[in-house]
Amino acid sequence: MAVKCIEKAQRTEIVFSDDLTIYQSEDFKKEILINLSECSQCIVNMEQVNNIDSAGIQLLLAIVKLLREEKCPPPTV
Repeated sequence: MAVKCIEKAQRTEIVFSDDLTIYQSEDFKKEILINLSECSQCIVNMEQVNNIDSAGIQLLLAIVKLLREEKCPPPTV
């Protein structure tokens, strides 16, 4: 899978690699939702993303919305 959620000292780092497109977004969303169950600082690492489409952008916005609803700090990209 081309997304990893890494827990580090009161923060969650979401590391995307390869493509962030409609073909991967549903699987990515499930993985991210499982790992963002606790409110913590969130870092979105997209250094290894080669291609992103509108579904990938929607996924990133969904992460921001989820964090806002949970009253968490906004993510760092």
